[in-house]
Parts: sequence; structure tokens; C-alpha cells
Amino acid sequence: MGVSRNTNVRRTPSDSEAAKLESLADLLLPIARLMLESGVGFDQLLRASKHAYVRAAISEVIPTGSRMNISRISVATGLTRKDVSAVIGHLAGRRAKSVSRTKEQRALRVVRGWMSDPRFHAANGRPAELERRGDGATFQMLVRQYAGDVTPAAVLRELERMQAVRITPAKTLRLRSHRKNSPNRWTERVTELSRLLGDFATSVSGPRVDGDRPEFFGFREFQGLSPDEVARFQRTFARRGASLLESFEHWIASRDAKRARAGGSRVGLGVYLVRDVPSSKASTRVVS
Repeated sequence: MGVSRNTNVRRTPSDSEAAKLESLADLLLPIARLMLESGVGFDQLLRASKHAYVRAAISEVIPTGSRMNISRISVATGLTRKDVSAVIGHLAGRRAKSVSRTKEQRALRVVRGWMSDPRFHAANGRPAELERRGDGATFQMLVRQYAGDVTPAAVLRELERMQAVRITPAKTLRLRSHRKNSPNRWTERVTELSRLLGDFATSVSGPRVDGDRPEFFGFREFQGLSPDEVARFQRTFARRGASLLESFEHWIASRDAKRARAGGSRVGLGVYLVRDVPSSKASTRVVS
């Protein structure tokens, strides 16, 4: 007597697989929120995931200087050889016409500093109108703090191209408030987020040489604060964070510029404040 098999029975994921799925979903949640806010569909995230897997495999699996091995990348990523070939072709075309994004990224850092650093805020806590140059909280100082060794004029031209700043009748500079709805805003935000997440992930879990001290030192949080206490936290630690970043700038300035060399190691310091407001949608019913 033969034994029949039900080939339609779904395999129930193990607890470890379910936990892995939930952790990965939590990791992608901020990106999904950004995509929903910007009206970007899942299909673009799926295509981007394929590109990311192939780029990671090229970096981690293919030895430096070796020929591209599509089959090996396919095995490592689980993608079809057709998908791998398509991504590699796209990367080759992009590399041929690639343009440095340094100027744009530095401009985004200036915008972020303008929005978050209390030294460049008005009395009402909003980004202040800035004089172009001079002592104190000027645009020149803002660029020096957040854009490194580029000129304020170059950053200003980029911010004007991005429609992120306008010049007032008094010749001061004002940060535009409608950038959230501009066509290029999503690309700018994703560009900056990818850079920050990449640096953070490398600091937390990146490979290290034995004996090296960890780059990431820890994270502290506290729950149950009132709105007034949250505002006090923001004011207090925004100032302290700005002071820490300023001390980093002084440290960099004290280095001998002649010792900087192409291919040398990159270092950086990141400061961010967390404010997680309880969601009013926690008990939302699910309907089909």
C-alpha cells in the first residue's frame, strides 16, 4: 500500500526563524515608514534589496582583484544568475558616469546641523536666519562645523540648487521650511540615512582587529517623561552634543594637514538624540 503525501502543507517556521523575521522587520521599519511617507512602493525596495545583496557579495565574497563570478554571487545571495547579471550591468553603467556626491552630502550635513544645533537657532528654538560670515553663529561657522574643508560659497550654491535655503531682503540666509514636499527631498533623506546607518552598523558590529577597542560605547534611554521633561532633555543634551562635536572639530584642526594621505583611515564621531512619542494607534483593529 502506498503512502500518500500532502504536498500543499505549509511548513511552520521555527521560533528562531520567526524571531529572525521580526528582528529584520524592526530593522526595516524606519525605512518602510520613510517610503510610505514619500509614496514609494514595495517594488522599489525589492529591487534595491537585490542591488544591496549583490554589492555586499562583491565586497565580501569575491577576492580583491579577482574576476567577477556571477555563479558564485548567485549562490551566496540566493538570487538568480539573471538578477545578478542585471545588477552588475547597472553598477558598471553607474560607475562609468558616476559623479562624486561629496558636495551634496556635506550640504545635507549643514542642513541637519542648522536644524538640530541650538547654537544656530533663534529664541523660539527654530533655525535662525544667519549672516553669511563673521564671528558667532554665522553661515560661515555652520559650514565650518558641519561641512569640513569646503568653502561656504560652494555649500551655499548647492543649498540653493536643492532649494533648501533662500536669501532674505536683509541679505541673511533662511532655511526653507517646505523642503519636505520638494521632489528631491526623498532622495536626499535616503542618501543621508544610508550614510548614517552604514557608519552606525559598522561601528556596532563591523569587523575589528584583535585587541582593538570597540568603536561603539553604548546607548542609554529612559521612559516615562512628561513633555516638559522631554523638552528639557532636548535642550540640555543638544547643547552637550554640539559641544562634543565642536571639540572634535578642534581636534581635527590641530592635526597636521600634511599628514593626511590618500587611502588613509577615516574616523568620525556621531551624536544623536532619541525622542519616541507613544503612538495613539497601538490598539488599531486589523480589518480585511
